[in-house]
Amino acid sequence: MSLFRRHQEDPADNDFIKISQEIKNDPKKLSEAQRLFKNNESLRKKAFDKKEQSDNN
Repeated sequence: MSLFRRHQEDPADNDFIKISQEIKNDPKKLSEAQRLFKNNESLRKKAFDKKEQSDNN
């Protein structure tokens, strides 16, 4: 009896397969995904370090 399986499935591969199948079935999801992952600086929020905030005051 083995405690570990030799060929474990990578959950990330499974997610990628599911996502790609959904995109093939519904092209609207592709444009939604592109919109969500677009490199849009206006949606970014700057994270401040506590030191940085005290230096500015």
